[in-house]
Amino acid sequence: MSALYNRAVYWPDHVADAVQELVGSFETHECQYSQHARDEAENDRYGRICLPPRIQITHKDVFEVQIIRHQIHKFLIRVPFDKTRDLIFVLLNRAPGKLFCKTVWINKRSDTHRTLRRENYVQKKSA
Repeated sequence: MSALYNRAVYWPDHVADAVQELVGSFETHECQYSQHARDEAENDRYGRICLPPRIQITHKDVFEVQIIRHQIHKFLIRVPFDKTRDLIFVLLNRAPGKLFCKTVWINKRSDTHRTLRRENYVQKKSA
C-alpha cells in the first residue's frame, strides 16, 4: 500500500517522525542523478541548473513523501537556489545515506501552489 503526504495538505506526527529519522541519516551526502534529472537540469524553463554533487537536507526542506510498506520511498525537498527561486529535488530512498535524484526543477519562491491537487494526498480524517 502506498500513501502520499504533502505538508500543505496533511502532515501527521508519524510522517514528521519518519522524515526526521530519514533526514538524520543523510545530513550532507553525495547525490547520484538519473539521466532524466540531468536532462531537466540542462533544459529548465527558468535556466540551466548546475547540479550539486552533494546535498544538505534538513527535515524542514522535505515537503512531500511517498510511504510504501511503512517506509519512505520517495521524498521531495525544496532548497534555496538564489534570491527569488528554489530548487525542487525528487529523491528516492534506495539505501541509508544514499541519495538518488529522479528529477529536479526550479520553482519561483513566489509560487503559491494554486495547482496543488489536494485530492492526490492523504487527508486528515474528520472527527
